[in-house]
Amino acid sequence: SMTPGFKLYFYPFLLCLTQNEKVRLSDISLFIIKYFDLSDSDLSEMTKQGKSSKHISRVNYCASYLKRLGLVDNKPVGVYTITPKGKKIFLEKGDKLTRDDLKALPEYIEMQVNKENENMVFVEGHYNRMGKFIAGYWCDKKNLSEETLNNIASKKEN
Repeated sequence: SMTPGFKLYFYPFLLCLTQNEKVRLSDISLFIIKYFDLSDSDLSEMTKQGKSSKHISRVNYCASYLKRLGLVDNKPVGVYTITPKGKKIFLEKGDKLTRDDLKALPEYIEMQVNKENENMVFVEGHYNRMGKFIAGYWCDKKNLSEETLNNIASKKEN
């Protein structure tokens, strides 16, 4: 087996915090190891830079991502708790929670620190050409087609 993709880490990370009041990152890490039933060989899988294991790097990534979105808090430093907003999205999405759900949060745009906000537009949930439903998300205007931008503009006027 292999270390699961980091986008699958959000759910067990929040699950751990819904089951326990205040949790150290090392304990969240252990919780996720049990959750995915990771083996020693999974845990020895290193990141491309080889600085840490993929597992630890994913736990750390989740922690900072969820914190910047206001879904978890770490006061005192090193101890994590889930916020009311974190509980809400956890209950809404359950184990289907993905990074796309997080990208739909208004806080996500504020997290794009290096981007000018006026370049960002919210694309409503829609069905793509293949008939797959795409949840709403924040997007840089330059990545959108003229047609999509016009649709967004006309929706705003209505």
